Amino acid sequence: MKRRVPSDIGALLCEVNSNIMPDGEFAKRACAMSRVLIIIGLVIVAVGILWPWLTRLGLGRLPGDILIQRENFTIYIPITTGLLFSIALSAILWLLNR
Repeated sequence: MKRRVPSDIGALLCEVNSNIMPDGEFAKRACAMSRVLIIIGLVIVAVGILWPWLTRLGLGRLPGDILIQRENFTIYIPITTGLLFSIALSAILWLLNR
């Protein structure tokens, strides 16, 4: 029997998982979850790499972001930045699910 080679890493993970897990809905969900986790990891790596350029955009210093500095501690609460990211992420996911 000839074995096919998966074209992407998600397909590779799904093929490996299908050898371990039984067929059915659980295997499909596990395959989808592995792809989502890989994508989230790649996004985190990309943001980490691009962080020096992203800080130049002014994110984190928007009006509404709270910064309290005292002698022994600093607390930062990015309310406006969090809202902006939430709206942008919601819009992107809405567009992808259309």
